[in-house]
Amino acid sequence: AVLTDGSMWTVENIVEYDRSTFQPALVQFLHRMTAYALTIMILYFGFSVLKQPTTKYLRWGVYMLITLLVTQVVLGILTVINSIGYVPTDLGVLHQATALFLLSAMLYVNYHLFSGSGSGSLSRRGTRLSRGGGKEE
Repeated sequence: AVLTDGSMWTVENIVEYDRSTFQPALVQFLHRMTAYALTIMILYFGFSVLKQPTTKYLRWGVYMLITLLVTQVVLGILTVINSIGYVPTDLGVLHQATALFLLSAMLYVNYHLFSGSGSGSLSRRGTRLSRGGGKEE
């Protein structure tokens, strides 16, 4: 109800973070919407890659990416459920640490997807590369 109330959308409520419930509600809403979008995109990407013939390193990276994503979602839900006026420090830190590992897994997958080494690699233009380095059409 805070975000749908037009009178709450003022500069004061945005600038003075601690004096209003508007800014924390907005941050929470944007955090959740970003999480939903990333979950859908990562799962779609992961299962699409797993359907293709890939290297064992890329396949391992995608498995790690999906595992960390599920862990991140579960930690996020547990953090919200256990937040009563404040975020529990242990769950908040685990949620942040998992986000760092999730980002690392994304970089690992990106490296193995675009490095040009192996049959599952793609060039920057999206064309599959052969093991010899020549493009396959």
